[in-house]
Amino acid sequence: PESLRALHAMLNEANATLTRGIYDPATAEAAKLYVHSGYRAYEVQCRLFNKKIRREMQMYPDRIPTELAAIASVNSRSALPGQSEHQLGTAVDLVSMIPGIGYEPEPQMDRTMGFAWLRANAFRYGFAMSYPKGDVDERTPNPRTRYVYEPWHWRYVGIAHATAFDMCAKRGVTLQEYLRAIKANPLVSCR
Repeated sequence: PESLRALHAMLNEANATLTRGIYDPATAEAAKLYVHSGYRAYEVQCRLFNKKIRREMQMYPDRIPTELAAIASVNSRSALPGQSEHQLGTAVDLVSMIPGIGYEPEPQMDRTMGFAWLRANAFRYGFAMSYPKGDVDERTPNPRTRYVYEPWHWRYVGIAHATAFDMCAKRGVTLQEYLRAIKANPLVSCR
């Protein structure tokens, strides 16, 4: 599919650019972007979501008294089965080496060269970041997306939409707001 070709092209350019001039193989490897997660079947999303609920209830037994409270808490960091962009086949989690953490989808991803490259170039391949930081901090759900900051989560929307959205994102519009706006009026512009 088009999205997979775009992802391969984007990662090839990103990794060539990020490692150019780095002669230490370990440093070059740490600069690269890798796919952490892509398409997820419904059953996989169910397993991941349920695992996070169990972990939440074990880690915070005083703060999370019921499974319903755990579901609400986990849903700010992970989509309910049937609501994930990963299940649509349009989202990919991209990671770079985070010092002291490794290749994990964590908010500190935004401090890597890989993230800087994505912010500057992903739109040219049709990708946009779905879940920007909210007003409070990176661990508090953004009230406009209802999810925490995910600098690793990129959605394929096509080059035309990603390019148009890039302008909107610079004005603080979220991808969900942009997609709702163009559904209502395909001529919407942030210029």
